[in-house]
Amino acid sequence: IDALVREASDGGGHVLVGRGYESEQVLPLGPWVNAFRNGVVPDLLEELEPTWRAELGRLFPELGAADREPTAGEDYVRLFEAVTRAVQHLASRRRLLVVLEDLHWADEMTLRLLVFLGRRIADSPVLIVGSIRIEETVDAPILRRTLAQLAHQARFFSATLGPLSHAETLAFVQALARAGTEAAAVQRLADRVWRASEGNPFMIVEAMQMLRGAEIDAAGDLLTPPRVRELIAARLDRLSERGRRLVGVGSVIGREFDFALLERAAELGAGDTAEGVEELVGRRILHVVGERLDFTHEQTREVAYAALLAPYRKRLHEATAQALEALHGSDAASHALSLGRHYYASERWQAAHRYLAQAGKSAASRSAHREAAACFEHAIDALRHLPRSSQLVEQIIDLCFDIRQSCVPLGDHARALAYLRIAEEEAEAIGDRTRLGWAYTYRAHGLYIAGDSRGAIDAGQRSLALAEALADPDLLESANVYRGQVAHWVGDYRHATELLRRNVIALEPELRRRGLASRHFVGTRTYVAWCLAELGEFSEALARTEEAIATAAAADDAYWLVYACSGAGLVHLRRGAFDEARSVAERAVALCSGRDFTVLWTMPAAILGLAYARIARFAEAIPLLERAAELASTLGAPVLNFLAEARLLSGRPDEAAAVATRARELSAQREEHGWEAWASWVLGEIAATRSDISSADDAYRRALTAASALGMRPLVAHCHLGLGRLHRGAGKQAQATEHLGAASAMFREMSMSWWVAETERDRAPGVE
Repeated sequence: IDALVREASDGGGHVLVGRGYESEQVLPLGPWVNAFRNGVVPDLLEELEPTWRAELGRLFPELGAADREPTAGEDYVRLFEAVTRAVQHLASRRRLLVVLEDLHWADEMTLRLLVFLGRRIADSPVLIVGSIRIEETVDAPILRRTLAQLAHQARFFSATLGPLSHAETLAFVQALARAGTEAAAVQRLADRVWRASEGNPFMIVEAMQMLRGAEIDAAGDLLTPPRVRELIAARLDRLSERGRRLVGVGSVIGREFDFALLERAAELGAGDTAEGVEELVGRRILHVVGERLDFTHEQTREVAYAALLAPYRKRLHEATAQALEALHGSDAASHALSLGRHYYASERWQAAHRYLAQAGKSAASRSAHREAAACFEHAIDALRHLPRSSQLVEQIIDLCFDIRQSCVPLGDHARALAYLRIAEEEAEAIGDRTRLGWAYTYRAHGLYIAGDSRGAIDAGQRSLALAEALADPDLLESANVYRGQVAHWVGDYRHATELLRRNVIALEPELRRRGLASRHFVGTRTYVAWCLAELGEFSEALARTEEAIATAAAADDAYWLVYACSGAGLVHLRRGAFDEARSVAERAVALCSGRDFTVLWTMPAAILGLAYARIARFAEAIPLLERAAELASTLGAPVLNFLAEARLLSGRPDEAAAVATRARELSAQREEHGWEAWASWVLGEIAATRSDISSADDAYRRALTAASALGMRPLVAHCHLGLGRLHRGAGKQAQATEHLGAASAMFREMSMSWWVAETERDRAPGVE
């Protein structure tokens, strides 16, 4: 409407703008008087016939009084005629636009005059525009009749203005944002405004005004602007007492709820609830979504919820929880999240803990780990409100372990370690050595992920000591896995293999004998396969990954299947089977889609990126590896190594050198000696490409020394191949023959056929 007013005014037209006010509904023709005065109309009516000017004096005393008192029958007819003449007179001078806003609050005379004018000004250059909120017409029968009468007139047109789309909201926010704001910041702001406003233009404007002067790129959802809250509160105040009660109950239930739940929680009969819902739907407070009800806007629910006094709010949460239990009976577990939240809000702590723990486990089972961790945290808080006992502390410790389990795939390692510290302290407080052993075990894993290898080794030794003292094969298996992981990451591949093989050979049979399942069947095999691949023992490595993949697939466990496929992918990469690596890594990446596997995704994504690079699919390889490098934490050095190698293969040695240098620095800082050796080899390859013989020789020999000490036979062979090529290019044939021969023999011993072929091409006579 504002745009229409500006266009009419800029085009030389005369514009009259009036508005209805809820507090002025008793004043006859209030919007018309408001419009005429805003348009300085009285001064423009000097040429109007005296009779009609005098009649208008009833509205505008400065025009003079009427020459006689009208009879009851003609009271409004003469006044309507006078207003009509005034409108026609103004339109005869220049085009006229009359805007009457908020007609849902207009008095009866204003609406009747609108119908009267509609029949009389058809031949005049006049446009009359009115605005109403449909939800306010529920208690306005005269307005509804007025609209019905106007609808029969040929020149009448109505339009329902729906919410803006996401794209339209973005355009609107761009228009309202401060000049010079970065496009990316505006996009993020538009997303926040869209979530808050759901496309409502008024709310968009108010949200932008609220943000004026604030940091435009701040994170988080927007609060409901004050004017919007006031408007919503006023709408809710106009509801009947029954309507307000149902709105309060609905605000407690949340978004989308059943009629039966609303009825039971509100403690009203079916008839009263149905009539109340009819009112709320008519006023656009609620709307029907399939067979359920929902608030038309989240902000309406928020304002209604905030208006509830704390004691009443708690009572409604409890009533809602009890209603859910009564309605769903034995199926209450499927509503555990809602039940947990309502019992938590009503401070029924025992029930809150029970349902929130159930909800967390359910969320974790479908890989919704953010939701799961939040549920477990609230369950712990609920327990903290209950009298302390050994049993309660055990429950707290177990929930800390559950939080850790969900934080790992999210990459939220600091949070996981914080809860493991709580678990450790609580286990020590009650003398629970088994749970203390688990706290140390998980802590070893968390510390190595955080880059604290020494701390991880210490925690691992503590967990192993407790596991052996307790003769607990379950705990011992986990202790071996996590100590094996740490040993793998620091490059102690033989010790890691020994620990992990101990699980396969001794502990898994012992667990089966006791009727227990292995917690780490897949993890043990994946990590031992990685270690074996670095040692060049590919036959056993492939066998272990096949066992891991088959077991994870049979259990339909997406997390461990991604893990197992990643293990197989790395083994195939190391042996030079790039197409096999691509195939299995693509499977793992696809499994991550739609799951909270952000950090886990980096593992198969990095493997897939290097596999793509090795088969010259650089357009796919580089972006994939760059994205993985952004997300990598534990996998920082490996992903950077793979990215550097891919950039070198794609002909970008300068970029590759920068990344490989970062990889070597990071792995040295974290004492990841194996990955440091690989980074040195990549730097040797880069220097060789640049014909920097001295730097290449130094990097290859540095990698060769480390790889030999760690037993990394594939890397030793690669170093010999690099040195052989380097010496051949420098004309040192004897040294070249020695290194190329060593590389060929080692590749052949390890059945690395692709690399055997590469080396033999370099050994062929006449190759320079």
